[in-house]
Amino acid sequence: MGIQLGLIGLIVSGILAWTPSRAINPPDVRPHTIQFVDAEQTGPLTIRMPFRLSGHLIVVRGRIDGQTGNLILDTGAEGLVLNSAHIRQGIRPDHLAATGMTGAADRLGTYRPDSLLLSDMIFRRITADVVDLSHLEATRQIPILGLIGYRLLADYEVFIDFYLQQITLTRLDDQGFRLDSLAILETPSDSLAVRRKGHILILEGYVKDHRLTFGLDTGAEVNMIDRRVKRRVFDHFELIKRVRLHGTGQRTVEVMAGRLFRVRLGHIYCPPMNTLLTNLDEFSKSFGTNIDGVLGYEFLVDRRIVINYQREMLFFYDIPRP
Repeated sequence: MGIQLGLIGLIVSGILAWTPSRAINPPDVRPHTIQFVDAEQTGPLTIRMPFRLSGHLIVVRGRIDGQTGNLILDTGAEGLVLNSAHIRQGIRPDHLAATGMTGAADRLGTYRPDSLLLSDMIFRRITADVVDLSHLEATRQIPILGLIGYRLLADYEVFIDFYLQQITLTRLDDQGFRLDSLAILETPSDSLAVRRKGHILILEGYVKDHRLTFGLDTGAEVNMIDRRVKRRVFDHFELIKRVRLHGTGQRTVEVMAGRLFRVRLGHIYCPPMNTLLTNLDEFSKSFGTNIDGVLGYEFLVDRRIVINYQREMLFFYDIPRP
């Protein structure tokens, strides 16, 4: 972290590819509650909450067992991840490992809150993975309670509005359509079909005429592309400098940072985007599929985007005119 490009901090996604091992699971009888403190109920099955950016990470306020802090929206995470620095009791220890950009990061165990409360929405039967995220807190200088991932979002349409800096969650029916017809009154200006592989949405795209497979990840502060893609792709990559990248473990790796041009997703053309050129083997393992790149903050920041996991669609909304 602390990369001085004015464009990169760290990458938090892709850390939840757990490698099973023997686990010890003592009973946990303590009740626990997680609450989003700034959420507003706007309809029978819809909530809206403000977010702020820490670096390029999307952060919402949360409360876990009386502790108030920050939760990062990270669609690269499989479920709920909690920071061991704030979970002192009730952890079920195990011996699993998480893989990520810079190698392995130990999972210390699991944690079973009684419920997770988003305004009047209650999520039950949640098991959180517990990971040491103290290095994230040290670099951000804010308390980080954990990460919000796919399993908490899958039954909802997720509207990430960078223009208004707010997130809207609205419940879906079994076919993936909104149960609350008044949740979003605007009409999307565009859409993009994607496919879901495990907990990751996969986008087929192009760099000029060269086809690439991207994973969508709100926890990626800068886009990434695998250094082993076709050589002609690099005709559209402008190298800026080499940097040291910190991941979820304590290791760092050296990568090349620059800008990638002429990216197209369907008929959606992207402006030049800040991109890391690196080895994405660990991310492919985490996502359970081979990918050529990751689209994160750089792709999302200029958009108002709805993620619908059930219908495997992205919907785009225009920025309101003043």
